[in-house]
Amino acid sequence: MTSAALGVIAATAAAADPAPAMPQAVAPAQDVVTTGVAKGRDRLDSATSTSVLREAEIAKLAPRSVGELLRDIPGVLAEAPNGESIANITIRGLPLSSSGAKFVQLQEDGLPVMEFGDIVGASSDSFLRVDLNLAQVEAIRGGSASTFASNSPGGLINFISKTGEREGGAVALTAGLDFDQYRADFDYGGHLGDDWRFHVGGFYRQGEGPRRIGFDGQRGGQFKGNVTRQFANGYIRLYAKYLDDRSPFYDSVPLRVTGSDADPKLAAVPGFDPTHDTLSTRALQSVVLLDEQNQPVR
Repeated sequence: MTSAALGVIAATAAAADPAPAMPQAVAPAQDVVTTGVAKGRDRLDSATSTSVLREAEIAKLAPRSVGELLRDIPGVLAEAPNGESIANITIRGLPLSSSGAKFVQLQEDGLPVMEFGDIVGASSDSFLRVDLNLAQVEAIRGGSASTFASNSPGGLINFISKTGEREGGAVALTAGLDFDQYRADFDYGGHLGDDWRFHVGGFYRQGEGPRRIGFDGQRGGQFKGNVTRQFANGYIRLYAKYLDDRSPFYDSVPLRVTGSDADPKLAAVPGFDPTHDTLSTRALQSVVLLDEQNQPVR
């Protein structure tokens, strides 16, 4: 209604005064955040402490894991000591007694990846991968985060996928310079009609990984897609995700300690390089556990 009224006023002014009209400045788009709030609001008009990493910024950072990506959000401590998953994530000095994300909930497209962030042997970021599907990351620290999600007194971090608003896509091929890894990423999105749009993408990779383990420890990939039906006052969107990926877990490494308590000297153990080697081995690629029926599973 407002746009139509402005159009009539502009046409009337042009008929009365033939002088050329000056181009009107276009109002900047609002920076709206929808994570951890009841209703999306402009970040500059909100009392919450929020940050956003957009697609262009993520491409410049080129993170290899969720832990590496979250290092660039203010107020977030993210350590990736174990490889691609089970990163140590906390917000604004909240303690970490072991690993995982005890006081932070990770979400994917507004839904929790896991309700708990510190399960032994798994954490929320174990089921997330950074690839070309990612449109932006929204983070809210404190504030209303604990009201809208579990395990989130520190905050909420939401990984938002592309949904096909922009036509086109990309293909990326990467390889390790001083280690064995080859990876292919792709994504594509666009409109299927006047009211339909879609986006698909994913990756596949294989290789030993950044540390010497003697076998292809990194093997697998991910495929994601979504379809959106737009209505006059809203939309319906269907998401699908298939993740089948393996990545080594890098545990502690041995070091040789000499000197005194006041002045310890750390050195490599003979035959073991702590900067490149790991305790993983091709002889221990699986482990036997008990399932919920107390039956052994490999």
